[in-house]
Amino acid sequence: MEECGENIKRFEMLSKKFGPNIKEYFSLREGSTFLNHGSYGTVPKKVTDHQIRLLMEMESHPDDWFRNKVDKYIKEAICNVSEFLQTSPQDTVLIQNATKGVNTVLKSCPLKSSDAILITSLTYPAVKIAANAVAARLEGVECLTLDIRFPIESEDSICDQYQTFLDQHTNIKLAIIDHITSPTAVVMPVKRLVKLCHDRDVIVIIDGAHGPGQLPLNLLEIDADFYTGNFHKWVYTPRGCAFLWKNPAYQNDWLAPLVTSFYHGQGLQLEFGFEGTKDDTPCISVTEGIKFYQDIGGFEEINCYNSTLVRRAADLLTSAWGTQKLAIPPSMESPNMINVQLFDIPGYLKTPSDEKHLMKDLYELYGIQTMTIFIQGELYIRLSAQVYNCVEDYEKLCRAVLDLRKRVLQ
Repeated sequence: MEECGENIKRFEMLSKKFGPNIKEYFSLREGSTFLNHGSYGTVPKKVTDHQIRLLMEMESHPDDWFRNKVDKYIKEAICNVSEFLQTSPQDTVLIQNATKGVNTVLKSCPLKSSDAILITSLTYPAVKIAANAVAARLEGVECLTLDIRFPIESEDSICDQYQTFLDQHTNIKLAIIDHITSPTAVVMPVKRLVKLCHDRDVIVIIDGAHGPGQLPLNLLEIDADFYTGNFHKWVYTPRGCAFLWKNPAYQNDWLAPLVTSFYHGQGLQLEFGFEGTKDDTPCISVTEGIKFYQDIGGFEEINCYNSTLVRRAADLLTSAWGTQKLAIPPSMESPNMINVQLFDIPGYLKTPSDEKHLMKDLYELYGIQTMTIFIQGELYIRLSAQVYNCVEDYEKLCRAVLDLRKRVLQ
């Protein structure tokens, strides 16, 4: 994704209502610079207030809530989610997070001896662990990893890698494909990859943890067997709100929730809707999160502002630091997240442990929350952009990292 003249004009216009002018709608700590929306999201005050009202309603009479109200609220939320995603409510269920969605498919899929699960080196770490754990538990099942290295040349090169790997491992039964890899922020050509898998009778679950709100989603067009994504990252919903979608074009009737409870065998909505007593207010609040998303401008305006801002920030930092962005083709860059390489800072070794050390120091010394990651022997900072951010936030980060090097040298 690259800036164009029209986007630049729109960005300047949107800067008048976003950035500092919208920050008061969020509960972010005064004096803190928050550049890591991608990890946990941030909930607008209006949405938090709505959730608190739901919590108070639940606590005012728990029996009335669980026996008479919660089912209705969940159904309404699913209808709103389905409208947002352009899916059918009967194929869409609400869950707590995308990791749970992937686990649900992994642990439901009828894998047999000699079958294999396909992940990549860019698969989200928690999902890697889950896939390997499932394979280890089932006799004769293996978990195979396709190694994707940087620089990535093109979407074609990724598709070629997948095709070769699938043809070399004809026992692959289930493929887990990220829509946007995390934390490396690569947009995968999911539609093409799904077709490659389906041509070889491979079931596909898309891990779209960062998809909703950041990418224009057409799940039927992508055509995966399953798609799971979070609302609490980019759709302003309380944490613990995600969805799992089952493609009606494919049978896969083996899908079941991780917890078996009263409604076993009575259909997706009932089975997933009640896995035991739990707090459903984050999922019910998705309606308010979607409303906020649409009220402030919807996909077009939010995406224009965030994607333009994060690219300006990346240009600013690479120029000041003499480094470069993670080598990804523009078409595969995440709209709202970009990784920028750090220069050498004495005292911070290029190791996975030092990524946490650096992130901690940036927060404790400068009040800047960002995400540092270790990729192929180098340290990177993953920049996130959200409507409450502005160019000055990234200028502060730029100065802080330069000052940190000066501190160490002194």
